[in-house]
Amino acid sequence: MGIRTSGYILIILGVLAILFPFVSAISLSVAFGVIFLFAGISHFSAVWKKNVEGHVQHLVLAILYLAGGAGMILFPLMGVMSLAIILGISL
Repeated sequence: MGIRTSGYILIILGVLAILFPFVSAISLSVAFGVIFLFAGISHFSAVWKKNVEGHVQHLVLAILYLAGGAGMILFPLMGVMSLAIILGISL
C-alpha cells in the first residue's frame, strides 16, 4: 500500500469522523483506554525488575493507568467527557 493510498484512506476516515462525531468520540475513548491498559501493564511489569528504581511509583502509576483504561473502556461517555475536560484545562 503506497503513500497515496494511505492518504486517501485517511481522508475518508477524516470525513467519516466529521460526519459521525459521536461514534468517533466513543472510538477515541476506547482507543485511549486500550493505550492506558498497555501502559499500566508495562508499569506493572517494571515493578519486579531489579535494575529499575522507584518500585512504589511504578506500582501506583500501574494502578492508576489500569483503572483509567478500564474506566474508559467500560464507560466511554465518561471517558469522552474526561478527555474534553483535560483538553480544556490544558489549553
